[in-house]
Amino acid sequence: MRHVNYPLHILILDESSETLSHLEQLFKKTRCIASFHQVCVYEQFVRHIEQRPPDAVLISSTLQKWDTRSIFPICHATSETMSIIVIRGSDDTRQAVEWMKAGADDYLTVEELDRLPGILTDRQQDRAELTSYLNGSDNTLKFYQLVLDSMPFQIGVYDVDGRYCYLNRTSVKSPEMRQWLIGRTDFDYCRKRNLSMAIAEQRQDAIKRCLTE
Repeated sequence: MRHVNYPLHILILDESSETLSHLEQLFKKTRCIASFHQVCVYEQFVRHIEQRPPDAVLISSTLQKWDTRSIFPICHATSETMSIIVIRGSDDTRQAVEWMKAGADDYLTVEELDRLPGILTDRQQDRAELTSYLNGSDNTLKFYQLVLDSMPFQIGVYDVDGRYCYLNRTSVKSPEMRQWLIGRTDFDYCRKRNLSMAIAEQRQDAIKRCLTE
């Protein structure tokens, strides 16, 4: 997990105090500095976001007093770097897709909350770096790498022999493993992880089809 050089300010939309208590303990445990504010009605949200725009908004999907998706345009208009993350009690793929289509940046179950400090610090660091590039940096290669690393889906680049030239952070979480894979193949990866070689064979077949079609 990377660290941002300023405290994160997080706004929580939830009726229960349990989420706030859990997050305070979690961020303290991971030594990620953050302040929290909790609201449960629309008017409180609007007032708070006007007075102090947060770095991230966490939405409990169990909050039923109002349609929390209505806040997405307000968040995006207030700050381009504000993250919107939905917290849900169960892993429902259909609901996750609907929230992401509505404008959420991420979707976590309660069991996945331990990932939150890393997600937020990485996202804020990425957006801060992206802003600096957009404000005049001519380092084109780093700019494109930053964009690819920030994508929420897996991206891998192979050479014609099936060796990895690039992997984004979503495809392989570990920086050490990403570095190790450069110049190696899916067969090398499967051997290292004791995985079935059928996985590597399927990927190599897909690469060959891309090259021939």
